[in-house]
Amino acid sequence: KGPLLLIVPLLLLGCSLDYHTGQATGTSVSTPDTILYNFATTSVHGSKLYFKIEAAEAENFNKENLTVLKKVTFREYDAEGKVIAQGSADKAVYHTDTKNAELTGNIEMYSAQEKARITTDYLSWDNQTKTLTGKPGVTVTILKDDGSKIEAKGFEADLRTRSIKFSSDVRGTFVDTSSK
Repeated sequence: KGPLLLIVPLLLLGCSLDYHTGQATGTSVSTPDTILYNFATTSVHGSKLYFKIEAAEAENFNKENLTVLKKVTFREYDAEGKVIAQGSADKAVYHTDTKNAELTGNIEMYSAQEKARITTDYLSWDNQTKTLTGKPGVTVTILKDDGSKIEAKGFEADLRTRSIKFSSDVRGTFVDTSSK
């Protein structure tokens, strides 16, 4: 299914607009076409809220097919309105043409279904393969509600198969809850 953060259509709610035109001179980064402050977007099906993204700032780069979100949070809801996943990051770069994304800085995600929290400083989402990947040298920590904990580098999660792999520096503890 994949994180809805990456497939939600953008609907604007309660934003301040700051329009810019042209390109920045002397830099390799273009000027945003639009800057939205106190950005929020929701995904609603019928009368039910399924997803909400909020950011302190959203910059849209139309030619580059990019939206850059700063201080971003998200919540995914089930049909009864219960939060089933939530997360935050300092920055998210969303590619509007491919629906791929990169999250950086103080990333924290929690899945009620998996009863687990992921923390790291970098994750990349590939929408085509439905994989979430960390950088080889960046530590990813998974902490389950039962107290099990894994820390490692080279993180890759395949959301189609619900499998996780690490390539190096794996350490952690496993809590056996089968006797409970």
